[in-house]
Amino acid sequence: MWGTYRKGFSASTSDLPEDLQQVADAIAASAMPASIAVAGGSAFGETWMPIPGWAQES
Repeated sequence: MWGTYRKGFSASTSDLPEDLQQVADAIAASAMPASIAVAGGSAFGETWMPIPGWAQES
């Protein structure tokens, strides 16, 4: 189904991963650090930046 979904995008978005697992891994990498901190009752002193990702707040 993922392959069919990818084909629905224009050629300019053909850089989508071929494997849905890559998408799931990217989502987990961005969501889990904050989720783990919240679940543990810890402060999460980082800010999300599109590149490079989570960065320590100054």
